Amino acid sequence: MKRGVSYSEPKNMAQSTEEIISLLKEKYRGRLRELSGTSFNFEEITTRGRSQVVSFDIEKRSHSSIDLSRYVCQSTIGILSRRINLEAILRRNLSFDVGSISVEDRQTRKTNLRAPHLVFRASHLVATADYPEIEELIVKTAEYADEIEDEFYAKDEE
Repeated sequence: MKRGVSYSEPKNMAQSTEEIISLLKEKYRGRLRELSGTSFNFEEITTRGRSQVVSFDIEKRSHSSIDLSRYVCQSTIGILSRRINLEAILRRNLSFDVGSISVEDRQTRKTNLRAPHLVFRASHLVATADYPEIEELIVKTAEYADEIEDEFYAKDEE
């Protein structure tokens, strides 16, 4: 017998995406860039007083006929270099209550070439999200990316 992943239909107790986006636009007035109707960049000022850009996307996903779309937040930490202790990075993932550090190829600002970067990424199921959870997702993505940048790079890198 073949085993597969099975999902229950999420209970839709969430605020509408339109309402959440409207509240985010209100909070981040002057510190957001709308890239498309489902993609934004928010500038979050961290508790260290530094600016951290958080990319926010609504990714459409489904399994069978079940909508598993997610709000996804990402923030670049820095270019992955040989001096970064990868074991320490993986162990640091254990300390986060949401999200994790990952590696993604991104363009560098200085050379415009693609290179592997450390990125903090967190997501939440659209069908169950409300504004406070999404606001927390954005804030924590910025805070954790800033913490890791400070811990492993000791300066603004990217």
